[in-house]
Amino acid sequence: MKCPRCGSSDVTVQAVVEHHLVDADKKKHGILWWIAIGWWFAPAWWLLRFAFKWVVLFPLTLISKALGWGRGKRYEMTNETRAKAVCQTCGHVWEP
Repeated sequence: MKCPRCGSSDVTVQAVVEHHLVDADKKKHGILWWIAIGWWFAPAWWLLRFAFKWVVLFPLTLISKALGWGRGKRYEMTNETRAKAVCQTCGHVWEP
């Protein structure tokens, strides 16, 4: 394997573990979902959630905060293992 920057063949390949903190409450939708459903469903759902939040949850939240209850935000840790090549001559890093 040769370095794309300097052309040296003194290259080592290493397994690198990358950690990502992901919001567990967020859901991602594709373009087809947004074209078929999301353009009308997302605003309607937002309005329903907004009304419910202010009418029901806001007073309950104030009471729970005053009493010291509640939970924090939920996160998930994801780990990805990727191969990275490192040139020993110039230090260039790339994925083979």
